[in-house]
Amino acid sequence: MDTTTDPRPFGATRVHDETQLRPPPVRASGALAWMRKNLFATPFDTIVTVVTVGILFWMVSGFLAWGISQANWLVVTRNFRLFMAGTFPIESMWRVELTALLCALGVGFSIYAYLRLPRWVPWVLIALAAMLVIVPPLLFAITPPAPSLLAAGDAAIASGTVTETPNRQLGFTGRAGETISLEMFTAPDDGVLAGAAGFSDRASAALINGSRAVLRAEARQVELENQLAGDFLTARQRTAAGDELGGLAIPESPLEAYGVNQQAVQIRLLNPDSGEVIAEGSVELGGAPFTAVLPYDGWYILDKSVDGGAVGLLRTTGIEPVIERGLTSGLVYTRVLDDFTVVQPRPKVDGKEIPYVSLTDNQWQGLRSFTQYLHIFAAPMLGMLARGLLPLMAVGVVGWGLGWGLGRIAPRPERERSNPRWAAQRALFPVWVVVLGLSSLLLVGLSGFGPVAVGSVLARFVWVGWMYFTGMAFDRAWGKPLFGLLIIMALFQSLVEGGVLTGRLGGDLTSLIINFIFWLAIGGYAARRGAASRGLLSTRRQVWAILICAGLWLALLLIPLLTGTSGEPLPAIDTRRWGGLLLTAVITVVALVASFPIGILLALGRRSSLPLVRGVCTAYIELVRGVPLITVLFMAMLLVPLLNPALASVENAFRAIVGFTLFSAAYLAENVRGGLQSVPPEQEEAGRALGLSGWQIIMLITLPQALRAVIPALVGQCISLFKDTSLVALVGLTDLTGISKGVISQAEYVGLQTEVYVFISVIYFIFSYAMAYVSRRIEASGSGKARRL
Repeated sequence: MDTTTDPRPFGATRVHDETQLRPPPVRASGALAWMRKNLFATPFDTIVTVVTVGILFWMVSGFLAWGISQANWLVVTRNFRLFMAGTFPIESMWRVELTALLCALGVGFSIYAYLRLPRWVPWVLIALAAMLVIVPPLLFAITPPAPSLLAAGDAAIASGTVTETPNRQLGFTGRAGETISLEMFTAPDDGVLAGAAGFSDRASAALINGSRAVLRAEARQVELENQLAGDFLTARQRTAAGDELGGLAIPESPLEAYGVNQQAVQIRLLNPDSGEVIAEGSVELGGAPFTAVLPYDGWYILDKSVDGGAVGLLRTTGIEPVIERGLTSGLVYTRVLDDFTVVQPRPKVDGKEIPYVSLTDNQWQGLRSFTQYLHIFAAPMLGMLARGLLPLMAVGVVGWGLGWGLGRIAPRPERERSNPRWAAQRALFPVWVVVLGLSSLLLVGLSGFGPVAVGSVLARFVWVGWMYFTGMAFDRAWGKPLFGLLIIMALFQSLVEGGVLTGRLGGDLTSLIINFIFWLAIGGYAARRGAASRGLLSTRRQVWAILICAGLWLALLLIPLLTGTSGEPLPAIDTRRWGGLLLTAVITVVALVASFPIGILLALGRRSSLPLVRGVCTAYIELVRGVPLITVLFMAMLLVPLLNPALASVENAFRAIVGFTLFSAAYLAENVRGGLQSVPPEQEEAGRALGLSGWQIIMLITLPQALRAVIPALVGQCISLFKDTSLVALVGLTDLTGISKGVISQAEYVGLQTEVYVFISVIYFIFSYAMAYVSRRIEASGSGKARRL
């Protein structure tokens, strides 16, 4: 309480309470503020949020429970190469890997040129790389090895309508220094045996299924008895339930029927080549396990027997299923969990091949624990991702570094002094031309091209760069003579390649002339660009660039000739061997690159004032958009060769690419036309007022604005085309979707369609999301809206 004197003249005294100071309101920030604003702003929003989270939790938890305890992801880990590259020849897989590295280099260069990554991205990449390096071996070290359940004995174990007799001798592969362990599986009742989990051979699987049948029959008996004891059944239902209960027979427990684990199992470990006994012993219920250290890499024989008519059920570690595959060099046998491969033939006894621990006969039985999931699926998958992603990430960083270095050393014009990425942006198109060109050569190959021919082709590209730097020096006294000399050298190279100077014309003279004119046009364009950029390099740097190009040109031409190399360094690859993600990516990239200029021309033609041009373009667009894509693909595969028999020799992959290109061009044309209509007419009028021609107005004013306005639609078309490539599976090509049919047709993976389609759905989502993310970044940078000058 506070007492004050009233300042008024009558001098009264007033007593009042002092206002209490309140603490400032708590201000939510970060994730809490976002949640309050977007998820819990109103009671209705709160209800929707809670219901949505509940549904998502139910779906995600169910999927995780299935994926960890029940799904067989070996269909993915053991066929990863098929999903990525189809049946591409194994001896040429380096070409696919090099293509992926080249694309990663281009992506890294592009990221530096146009995308400003947040500061946390490098740390995330470092953490991801560290995880891929550390986690797989760590998981293998801390998780227990996968168990295998093997049956021993001579009894025929019934499972439904079939019987399975345990194999006395069984072959398996192992490494030197590995330890195998065998012990009796403790199964006091059918509940424990029915819940057994591990890679089970057919005999042990029959025992497990027998216990499950007993449990199902007992559960059904209890259910029927409870129904009959209640009052909720009608007379007809009660009669049916009574009849079912009367006819229900509970099968005999396999534990009692076959005397499971009632006798000791005698075990011997044999060398299949010499028959030598490496180790021997016996195991019994409650006794010590049998262990042995493997002395060499290769095949072993496990001999197991039981006295009398009893059956033994062994829980083993260190013995894992094997997959047999036939390659050009013969049969190879690979363990499913660690890729340990043996090329020796299967063991034989008395001249007959004995059974081995194959994945076909030793599928997983029962529910897996989380640690077993980590050891069997997570660690191998992360190991494969590490072998693939780490090189791509490293090369992507190198591409980013090349862009950064180019921006630091390359001179910039005065108007671009404030843009350190100008040089990288200017070089982006040539970089991708080189990347895509080299990728095409690697994937398709060069049939009939030896080292001399390949060196000559590469020398052509060096000659184009030589012309560019010569164009920079064209205004100097020695520039024009050098320019003429380069044209003469290009003509000389064409004559040598064609065999004219040696007296043997290796090809048609017309094609030789066309080839020379083609490269001369490219070189002339490069020289013109160099002349426009003459102020960027000093005279000294221009001279050094010209000398380096001259040395490379001579080296590429002379070294193959002097060394006398022969053969085909890049033999042609049959496109029928393309498949998986490789074929999907090739169709998508080629169709997009080819359909984009066609679509722009169709859009401009549909807006043309010439009736014939407008009519043809409109008819094409409406015709293609009026039929489904699958119809276009069937026409490309079946009808086109009938119309022109000469096209029957074109391979199916190229026919599909042409079909996708023509189909995508019609849709891109409508997207571009919508963008052109969004440009105000005043823009064209202003261009005419400046004296620009019609093509200059289109290329410099209307078309750039139109493309910026329809970036979302263009990216949507790209994503749609990428996903629509799955339709080629219907016309005989094995893309990412089509290869799944071949995968699940293997005996080891029959019936695993769910796992396969979940995996390829994740791949489609990753690439589609990446394209959508790039689109959002481009729009956020301001490229998707009109800019004020």
